[in-house]
Amino acid sequence: MGIVLESRDGQLRVWFDGGNGLRAFLPSALPAHDTVYAMTIHKSQGSEFDAATRVLPDYDLLVLTTESFYPGLTRTRERLAVLVPHEALQRAVGRKVARVSGLASLIVIGD
Repeated sequence: MGIVLESRDGQLRVWFDGGNGLRAFLPSALPAHDTVYAMTIHKSQGSEFDAATRVLPDYDLLVLTTESFYPGLTRTRERLAVLVPHEALQRAVGRKVARVSGLASLIVIGD
């Protein structure tokens, strides 16, 4: 998997991590391939995909919770790849959102 970026001379280059560092190629030098796009989980609401990849950072973010992880899993019909270090996945699915709206204190139940 690579990423397409515009070079300083204004031409597109496809960058790959070859194990010995990043390498750039002209798109015309690549064999037949499919173009894919990335979007946020929020943007994907209401959409479904045959295949998807979920990428999580290897550092801890408090917004990575069970509730934020689940929607990304449900957008895929057939194949899902999750790219995440094991520890980050454990933290994400082990953290629950504590909702504090104050709504309960405003509700008055009458006789």
